[in-house]
Amino acid sequence: MKGRLLLVLFSLFVALSFGSNYDVIQLILEFAPGVWTPVHMHGGYILTSPQEGELTVRDSQGAEKKYKAGERFVETPGEYLAVGNVGGVKARLAVVALLPKGAVLTTNKDGATSQNPPPG
Repeated sequence: MKGRLLLVLFSLFVALSFGSNYDVIQLILEFAPGVWTPVHMHGGYILTSPQEGELTVRDSQGAEKKYKAGERFVETPGEYLAVGNVGGVKARLAVVALLPKGAVLTTNKDGATSQNPPPG
């Protein structure tokens, strides 16, 4: 509950601080064991917090870092990465995106773009 409260407070702060120049998008993504996002980047900053399980982030050089429930990481605009669940149980990720107006939420490395969250 503490992690969700912090995400809600962060979102409220962001929305009040940046006003109409930014969109704030909140998502809860679920990853079944073995599921990965495509290699992708975002058009704005993405604050992420695993709520359940453990997720692995693989950067564009192939380096990996694991994040457990309660930890946080930030996805920086323009940096390619993939996020996956290498564990044996479902993982859930809370996401807050801060996008400049008109920015694309997600661009896959193959060039496909989307304003929708990745499948998981």
